Amino acid sequence: MARRHRTKEKRPPFGIPRKIILLSGQDVWPYTFIADDSGGGCGKVAMPTDAALENAQAAVFTPLADLT
Repeated sequence: MARRHRTKEKRPPFGIPRKIILLSGQDVWPYTFIADDSGGGCGKVAMPTDAALENAQAAVFTPLADLT
């Protein structure tokens, strides 16, 4: 008897981020975001710790804007 191939379910998009937490660390800026549907994620931006806050925010917001 032939069996059907299982298809992977696509993960739903996480929605629009409503809260972004940006921290400073050594040589990286870790961030966490929480989305509308209680999803979220985290990541790191490789920038020196003495970089301007506006530059770090722009480096975080650009990839998130591409995902949403």
